[in-house]
Amino acid sequence: MKKHIALFAAVFMMMNTLQAQVYLTLHGGYSYNKFTPGLLNTFVDSYNTYLSSYLKTPMEKFDTRMTGIRKGFGMYANFDGMVVGFDFSKVRYRQERLSAYNNGNGRGLDIEFVNWDTQIDIGASLFETGSIGFLMGATIRSGTIYSYAYSWDPEYRSFGPEYWLNGIYKGGLQADINLGISMRIPVTRFARLQIQAYYPLPFADNMEGEEYLSAFSDASAGKNISSEYFPYDLPQSEANISAGIYDYQTNVIPNVFRGMYVNAALMLPIRIGAKKD
Repeated sequence: MKKHIALFAAVFMMMNTLQAQVYLTLHGGYSYNKFTPGLLNTFVDSYNTYLSSYLKTPMEKFDTRMTGIRKGFGMYANFDGMVVGFDFSKVRYRQERLSAYNNGNGRGLDIEFVNWDTQIDIGASLFETGSIGFLMGATIRSGTIYSYAYSWDPEYRSFGPEYWLNGIYKGGLQADINLGISMRIPVTRFARLQIQAYYPLPFADNMEGEEYLSAFSDASAGKNISSEYFPYDLPQSEANISAGIYDYQTNVIPNVFRGMYVNAALMLPIRIGAKKD
């Protein structure tokens, strides 16, 4: 956060020195992520098949899209028709799934991602106080899988050691470079509609064969190397644990959960500088 504030201050000073029309901005809205559930849905299939005789309500697969509330701040400046902008934001995405057993108990599985985005856009002015241009940025993304058992009501949940699959599984950090487009459309004198669409490119993945080291893991008490990683094949993992075997290739890894983003937010600009004649 301190680095972002320092960068923000440096950009502001440069823009003000160049006597541009400068706007500080606050924004909030929705973010749409084209989600790739892949291995997580492979787990759901194996879970439903393996426990079919015990399930009253099977677990549904995860959707291929997620939405979240996006909040942040930034600035942009107009240099005689050329617009340069800077933006920092945070967004949280989450999906939740439940299954129920014949005895009234059940299992829940949630997936959550938190994105920290830093973006720069360069383009042309639009309707005098807006803009349209190309976007380039970076995303740091953390992921968590929540796997829990419940009794009768999902509100009464347990992440405890009574079953090895229970736990809060943290994924290794994922870093991406984003390329896309950005628009600021004037709505009123005091508000803009900010629209962004971009696609993440892998930036800091591990070397081939080492991506499994960033797998979703829970090293809490009672876990061992055979049970601390969230698997995509439940019966195979049960067999591995019984035999004391660790097979890293059955891990669910966060780096595969990538897809396009579309953001729409209400932006409140505060004009703090104007070009002098």
